[in-house]
Amino acid sequence: MTNDFSNVKIGISVALPQELQTLTKKKILKGSCLAVNEHLFIVLSGIGEKAAIAGGLALFEKGVDALISWGSAAALHPKLRPGNFIIPEKILTGGGEVFSADGNFRNRLLQLLGPETKAFSKPLYGSASLLTTSIQKKELFQKTGAIAADMESAGLARIAAENSLPFVALRAISDTAEMHLPSAISKSFNPQGDLSLFKLAIQLIFHPTELRAAFQLANGFKEAEKSLSSLARKLRNLVETGSRF
Repeated sequence: MTNDFSNVKIGISVALPQELQTLTKKKILKGSCLAVNEHLFIVLSGIGEKAAIAGGLALFEKGVDALISWGSAAALHPKLRPGNFIIPEKILTGGGEVFSADGNFRNRLLQLLGPETKAFSKPLYGSASLLTTSIQKKELFQKTGAIAADMESAGLARIAAENSLPFVALRAISDTAEMHLPSAISKSFNPQGDLSLFKLAIQLIFHPTELRAAFQLANGFKEAEKSLSSLARKLRNLVETGSRF
């Protein structure tokens, strides 16, 4: 990559429509790419590693020069709070693979955040499934040393490595290490892997004791969205103007 963004095509992969909305108000179908402008492409991949791989390939076919895994993450480290940024130097997988972020690309994003914003750099874990309990998170933290986890970054990192593209994951914490995922949420995904709000509402009606945990998770996700939206404005301005660091 050069020292500016004026001739660089950046591809961003997001899993959820809510994460997409931090980047653009336009709606796109899952698996589809949106050309924000000639320098910025976004794919709505859906949840999970396989979906992220498919999304990464779609971006590669658009001729992007670099890939960003964008969205929320679950904290494994007990001190991480909702809204905290993690831009990890490495992505770990359950199979023992390690993917490294591109150092230059990562440094540019850190500079974009500015000195007033703290971003954590320790490893991010690529989980094959939702982490539903605080015990799972604690055990994973102790076993791997990763400070946060998501389900897509490893898949996108794999595509970047296979195609010699710079890669970085940029994630905002949505749920703390102490928070658990209400079973109402884990039971509300449709066969395509999308969260059904209708199913969630029905689950919460029949499991009202989970309302508090669901509200806590929703509030944490809002904090993550705020952080991502703030950075998205800076990123769009940088890409559109081709400004130099």
